[in-house]
Amino acid sequence: MAIARDAVDPEMVARPRRWNIAFVRRYMLAFGLLSSVFDGLTFVMLAAVLHSAPSTFRTGWFIESLLTELVVVFAVRTRRVIWKSRPSQLLLFGSLAVAILAIALPYTPVGAWFSFVGS
Repeated sequence: MAIARDAVDPEMVARPRRWNIAFVRRYMLAFGLLSSVFDGLTFVMLAAVLHSAPSTFRTGWFIESLLTELVVVFAVRTRRVIWKSRPSQLLLFGSLAVAILAIALPYTPVGAWFSFVGS
């Protein structure tokens, strides 16, 4: 719901626009590769460097994936550099709430349902 109510950069609504499929394709490839790099680094760090137990691995993977996807939300909403395009307060605070919840989840009884572990 917050994405639907988000503020749009003025230059994006100044005139009608057509979909630029080549831009979308490049964007998808770049973000797909970047996401894969973060996933690979997380996997190596949790498995090979920290030798995490399965529950710790699952917890770390969940938190990393969710937080990087929140960053993606802010990146795909604008063609500007993400810190130069102001999102709506609802999107900003909603995303912050989701991030806090994700980090706190392993310390709650609900986190135990997913075999997440804290600390």
